[in-house]
Amino acid sequence: MSLKGVMDANGLSLSRVAQITGYDKSTLSKIANGMYPHAAEKEEEICRQIAEAGFKEPEKLSPVKLKIDKTVFVPTGNNERFEKLCDGLLDPEGLLTSSLGLCIGTAGRGKTFASLRYAALNQEAVYVLFVDGYTQTKLLKEIAYELTGTRPGHFEKCLDTIEEGSRIARKLVIIDEADKMPLRYLEMLRAINERCSLPILLVGEEDLYSRLANVPRLRSRIRKPIVKFGPVDLVDVSAFFKLAVGLSIPVEVAKELCERANGDFRVVVNDARAIIDILNTSGITHLDNSILAQLRV
Repeated sequence: MSLKGVMDANGLSLSRVAQITGYDKSTLSKIANGMYPHAAEKEEEICRQIAEAGFKEPEKLSPVKLKIDKTVFVPTGNNERFEKLCDGLLDPEGLLTSSLGLCIGTAGRGKTFASLRYAALNQEAVYVLFVDGYTQTKLLKEIAYELTGTRPGHFEKCLDTIEEGSRIARKLVIIDEADKMPLRYLEMLRAINERCSLPILLVGEEDLYSRLANVPRLRSRIRKPIVKFGPVDLVDVSAFFKLAVGLSIPVEVAKELCERANGDFRVVVNDARAIIDILNTSGITHLDNSILAQLRV
């Protein structure tokens, strides 16, 4: 049992140990570094005094449990491009150019997280999730509510409320899962965009672009460049484990996790949860191929 180990485990400084044991800091430092006569015996004595004062030995402390920090944001090229597009749509100069934005990508690439995060961090942006089965009026009610805090009772009142809210303050409406919308809904949003000078960002899977591209009135309103969320890469995986889990992982491990994910960030997160369970159960604090082998079963 080392003095340094006991101090680190209990968060004790040399000054605090000096108060507990009566030794001065200089002597304690020499004992801890083995530079004092009969240092090992003195170290044992001091550790015993610390234990008698109510502090625990390192092996008796509960191990720190790993977990995913859900508040951590892992910056990626996808998110940087997404935020740049949103900022551009909010810029008043955007009135002079196209003010319909488009963000596309395969499911699991992080589009929804980026949308929610941008709306949460920017008062000028609101998030609306399109639910399959919404009527046009229901969609307008949700947009009106996010803009003004009210849900008007009928279609025309929704339009008036959205127009009024747009005059009060320029806001960006981010509509997620827009690929599920019937074409007439997309045409309606284009008309609202023009009538209210309301910037709108459509977020969805990749076929959303082809649907818009086939309609000249819609295609001409899309702001360039279109943001396409690419697959998660090696850097993203390593950064996630470092920032959100607190683990520095070897390159070969990051590479296998990246291959397992096949571009889907959700798979990375699910694998991280499984790995954390294995590490916390076994008491192991590092991630290597032996741990990954348990994921391959």
